[in-house]
Amino acid sequence: MQETIQQIRKQLRLAMNGVVSSSMRDKGMDYKMNFGVSVPKIKEIASQYEPSEALASLLWEQDVRELKIMATLLYPADAFTAEAANRWVSELKHLEIAEQLVANLLPKLPFAEALATQWITDTREFVSVTGYLLLARLCTLGNQLTDSTAGLMVNAAASVVEEGLSRRQRAASLALKRYGRQSQTQAASVLRAIEGLQASGEAGKLEIYNDIKFEANNDLIQYIDTEVDEAFAKSTIENASFNTPATAKENLNIVFTSLHGTSITVIPETLSKAGYPNVHIVEEQAEPNGDFPTVKSPNPEEPEALTMALALADKTNADIVVGTDPDCDRLGVAVRDNDGKMVLLNGNQTMILMTAFLLEKWKQAGKINGKQFVGSTIVSTPMMMELATAYGVECKVGLTGFKWIAKMIKDFPELQFIGGGEESFGFMVGDAVRDKDAVAATLLICEVAAQAKASGSSVYKELTNLYVDHGFYKEHLVSLTKKGMDGLQAINQMMIDLRENPLKEINGQRVIMVEDYQSSIAKNLLSGEELTMDIPKSNVLIYYTEDGSKICARPSGTEPKIKFYISVNADLETATDFDAVENILNQKIKNIIAAMQLN
Repeated sequence: MQETIQQIRKQLRLAMNGVVSSSMRDKGMDYKMNFGVSVPKIKEIASQYEPSEALASLLWEQDVRELKIMATLLYPADAFTAEAANRWVSELKHLEIAEQLVANLLPKLPFAEALATQWITDTREFVSVTGYLLLARLCTLGNQLTDSTAGLMVNAAASVVEEGLSRRQRAASLALKRYGRQSQTQAASVLRAIEGLQASGEAGKLEIYNDIKFEANNDLIQYIDTEVDEAFAKSTIENASFNTPATAKENLNIVFTSLHGTSITVIPETLSKAGYPNVHIVEEQAEPNGDFPTVKSPNPEEPEALTMALALADKTNADIVVGTDPDCDRLGVAVRDNDGKMVLLNGNQTMILMTAFLLEKWKQAGKINGKQFVGSTIVSTPMMMELATAYGVECKVGLTGFKWIAKMIKDFPELQFIGGGEESFGFMVGDAVRDKDAVAATLLICEVAAQAKASGSSVYKELTNLYVDHGFYKEHLVSLTKKGMDGLQAINQMMIDLRENPLKEINGQRVIMVEDYQSSIAKNLLSGEELTMDIPKSNVLIYYTEDGSKICARPSGTEPKIKFYISVNADLETATDFDAVENILNQKIKNIIAAMQLN
């Protein structure tokens, strides 16, 4: 068990944040240790471990902020006794820990209300605070307090007002608000209790309770209506359409599926406003439904998710299929190959197609002057660099997560953002929307398809032509699942081995460069030269071989997996050589997997 705690401590050290740590110190945290790790990151680390009474108990005993929070996450609720709850609460000395205990563990207990009722009248500050916070949480979760509990809470909370703006007063106020919001009857009882207290003169200043609003002021609420939708559609069309002739748009046959998500409310309408009349919607998946009844997963990265859309494409002889994820920020695309068969494009391919199209249109418009850039991520295809170089623009590369691409726009206001994306099917057109946006991306890929078809080509042929012009890049993702504590240790050990004993050769090719995003050091293994990388730290390693292959190792932040992003490339002299070169690249990927023992 101590080994596990040491492992957790190691993970926390790797996730240390000086800003958070300083903030905690400013708040008077007097733990022996405060790593300065954010609560979301603590939760991420905790998710890698199975709930354990023994482990959680040991974690709570440590005088360490992060370990106490983790204890509240890992203690099985069915094993947490009233005795243990009373002991833990009596030991509280910081509000944050009380809040996390209430958020993560206490409401799950069948005797939570009884404990809260007992605690609110306790003379010890943090015991009382925890009691009020717990009652507030129970009300938020929809629990109906018993009449006796409610009466005690209302009267006790009202009397706390005389303390002024203390932690106890704020917690009591929160409990009253949450209770009062459950119903008008309860709101009235709260107000009556406060009025009675005022009349009796038992409490001091009660003005704060006059600010409790149990009914909405509709004058302050502005409902979002179609006006916003229309403005968004207008902005999308302005940014993602490029003078495609009306006849070309009319000749493009599109199949679209929202996969039971939100995009059904905006994408068909946007395509219509943009001049695309032939949009066939997968009706069985058109109704928003959080149960997603027609798919195993509403993820456009998964081929299965687009099965019904592909069937409709064959029925309607569609040129292109587009499917979006439930919140409409990512899209999956299928197009017809040279044999007329529908094939799914991966995220790197759609990103390349859309970026190349944007660059060409900007060039044609005479808008490229060296003050533009495109954005990508460290795990996406290096072909983005080749495209940017060919058009004389910069390609900025950030960590995984679209916030980093959006941040580029803010950090470099002197440069124009053309577009960019990531391998996980997200893309952003221009800087009107500061996140991946499947509405604009859908319109853009339809522009690509319409103009290609009008010129006697196709999306598939245009992709092949890009490979001829800039090199044939092919990517493959290997995800190794390692469950449980042993799995986590195995993942960590793999990263340690790759760091401390870097591979010198992969698939018969010398490793020439290793980029370690945790240390921010890029090391040339041939010369020994080291360079500092100006990019936020992350637990990522990238190997580069002398033949241009790229292998990125990255533990998942949300799943018990370690992911290897493999990119290989070769020259493609002519489009007719496509199949032969693709076979070579596929074999190279297989050889890398075998050499690194990833299968």
